[in-house]
Amino acid sequence: MGYVAAYPAFQQRILTIGGRHMDEKVGIWFVGARGSLATTATLGAQALAARLVESIGCVTTLPEIDSRGLPRYENLVTGGHDVSEIPIGKRAEQLVAGGVAPHALVAAVADGLADADDRIRPGTRTTTDQAAAVEQLAADITDFARRSGVARTVVVDVSSTEPPRDDDADVASWAALQAAWEAGRSPLAPSSLYACAALLAGCSYVGFTPSPGIEVPALRELAERNGLPYAGRDGKTGETLVKSVLAPMFASRALPIRSWTSVNLLGEATARRWPIRPPRPARPARSRRVSTPWSVVRSTARCTSTTSPTSVTGRRPGITSVSTGSSAPG
Repeated sequence: MGYVAAYPAFQQRILTIGGRHMDEKVGIWFVGARGSLATTATLGAQALAARLVESIGCVTTLPEIDSRGLPRYENLVTGGHDVSEIPIGKRAEQLVAGGVAPHALVAAVADGLADADDRIRPGTRTTTDQAAAVEQLAADITDFARRSGVARTVVVDVSSTEPPRDDDADVASWAALQAAWEAGRSPLAPSSLYACAALLAGCSYVGFTPSPGIEVPALRELAERNGLPYAGRDGKTGETLVKSVLAPMFASRALPIRSWTSVNLLGEATARRWPIRPPRPARPARSRRVSTPWSVVRSTARCTSTTSPTSVTGRRPGITSVSTGSSAPG
């Protein structure tokens, strides 16, 4: 609000366009549209639109947030890409079985979930001819916008976390990436293919996982050249958020941590993708930006990192644990 208050012309522009934007339909194109996160978001949006639930947990309802110009829940239209063929409705039933969503709510919006599933297109696993893959993905997004009548589309990557990938000369610029494709090379991670497709389709992009995504020089150049906003490199709304709050509390109260076990109810797909002891875990590097208080906690308890799959013997990212003892790294 400080920027708006300081620039009356900008404030007037918001007041002018706010009402119009609230009445426009906005597309949400999920990468990983049949996964647990996207299914939960789709279910929640439809339940909110039908006034079946209250907007608990929606930060846009906070008084500190200026919600003018944001679309109404009933004006959100979801779609997306996914390599899975399990329908959203079936995934929602799995969430009910896991205690994540109530059965009555899923039943109430069953038709809407089926409609959302009809707007999902096959994703890509290709490691060859990435240019053609990106072209098809972008065409799917453009077709979705045309068919659904949305004014604009935001692409949100909620797919399974990928291992990190070092940037090389092939992705140093947009021209270098195009040259690499022409030479038959495939330098982009799958998540970056979807990010590239979003930009070519003229969409803004949100990275909700710590996968490479748009964090590639060539793609950032493309986004900035086309004036497209992008944000995110992990939503940090689950385990990492909780641990970043609890860890400093334990440390400030001089409470030694003897054991810490947590279950990620929505991360089972990532857990299946990772081997038991992955050689290069992706989450720790990004997650520690939020959970830096662990360096303080380690002074009161000798423990392993809660966010690193490699520190947990015989476990996967879906279930992580922390324990004390002489075998734990300092």
